[in-house]
Amino acid sequence: MSSPALPVRQRPMQEREQLDLFRALPGDMAPRDSQDLMAFPFFSLAKSRRVAPIDFRAGNVTIRVEGTAEHGIATIWDADILIWAASQIVEARDAGLRPSRLMQATPYEILRFIGRGTSLRDYQRLKAALDRLQSTTVATSIRETTGRRLHRFSWINEWKELADASGTPLGIELILPDWFYAGVIDAALVLTIDPAYFRLTGGIERWLYRLVRKHGGRQEHGWQFDFQHLYRKSGSVARYYDFAADLRALVARQSLPGYHLGIEHGNAAAVDNRHAAINAAATAGLSNMEGQAMIVALLNQKGGVGKTTLATHIAGELAMRGQHVVLLDADPQGSSLDWTQRRSQQGLPRLFSAVGLARETLHQEAPELARRADHVVIDGPPRIAALARSALLAAERVLIPVQPSPYDLWASAEMVALIREAQVFRPALRAAFVINRRVSTTVIGREARQALADQPLPALRAEVHQRIVFADSVAAGRLARETAPDSAAAREITVLVDELLRWTT
Repeated sequence: MSSPALPVRQRPMQEREQLDLFRALPGDMAPRDSQDLMAFPFFSLAKSRRVAPIDFRAGNVTIRVEGTAEHGIATIWDADILIWAASQIVEARDAGLRPSRLMQATPYEILRFIGRGTSLRDYQRLKAALDRLQSTTVATSIRETTGRRLHRFSWINEWKELADASGTPLGIELILPDWFYAGVIDAALVLTIDPAYFRLTGGIERWLYRLVRKHGGRQEHGWQFDFQHLYRKSGSVARYYDFAADLRALVARQSLPGYHLGIEHGNAAAVDNRHAAINAAATAGLSNMEGQAMIVALLNQKGGVGKTTLATHIAGELAMRGQHVVLLDADPQGSSLDWTQRRSQQGLPRLFSAVGLARETLHQEAPELARRADHVVIDGPPRIAALARSALLAAERVLIPVQPSPYDLWASAEMVALIREAQVFRPALRAAFVINRRVSTTVIGREARQALADQPLPALRAEVHQRIVFADSVAAGRLARETAPDSAAAREITVLVDELLRWTT
């Protein structure tokens, strides 16, 4: 009697086999950096090999970075490769392509993007940087649901050089960790940085630019960083007084692109490092990194579509990023002004200027206000064609909020007709639908985008869902990100504003 056949054990699939290959896009693109990597100490700031771990704890944030004796911890110059990767991922996403954690590129493409040379020595340094990124291990609580849980990964899971049968080089392949990829593709936690960043040569200099770009934005009066706080956040192994001396040298050089640095003292008589702080203010000539200045109007002749909620949240999100924003309330009901009044009554700080401008001279007054602001957001009127026409003549971009219902889609025809009329006089005017108050559990909510496909205007990819957080926030004169910073509502507004800013370029 024959023995029963043993089950055949299948070879487990390798990570590479489970991922689609993404070939790097050609051409120039804006460099994008991960906000998490800009805000916290993940990299060595020294050009010499560092093997001492980076340990950082603040509140619920825990970070431990370790390197091997052979390669040391990945440096802030090595992180340029991650900036290249983030830029490729965001560019592909915005173009409607499908990026992947498995990326392929030539060393020449990477080196040119990050402002390096293309000599043999530069290629060797690139491979050494990839080795450090692959051998560096990170454990962090950032983006974990509880601070007691840590996500562990390396900056690159694996990488290899490619060649054909004859040995001719074909480039390199690398696999990014899920933690980094998720922060770029899912939460849109990226900021555009100045290409001049790649020309900064000092480790502290590069680290400080990224921190200032993350926290300082374009705030008119700057952002203040205490020297001691900066020292803790840098992860530097230098002595504190040497670190402080480096900061003072940076202030003297004024080398950070787009920012002016100054030193302030908590005690007027004190000039020692214990009382010093850096003030980083955006220079007057700094262009908006996410896009050009704009006048955007939210318009729909149908009421009840959530125009005011979107207008105040868009204006607030821009202001939170350090932009000087003016919100024009062109609705005779004054709902946006009511929101700002409730905010003032709650003792909350003013985020942006709000002006009541429900009159037919809106198109004459808005451009003047735009000269004194980075962005102007218009909360448009319902069912008043004359005011809507004036808003259209003032705006450069128009968002048409629509709820996923047949009535909203039918009613949008009137707004589209007004936009077409305005485009006769302003050919550069662009308009798009934005799906608002979507309920994904309903059939029509799931099919909303398909229904908009038949409309003559495009729809933004970002969508805003029906969420209690919005109602609670509006009632309190707050933004969703103030009421619930980690909520889906806050993330949806972030994604919407990211897309809106890209749309204005």
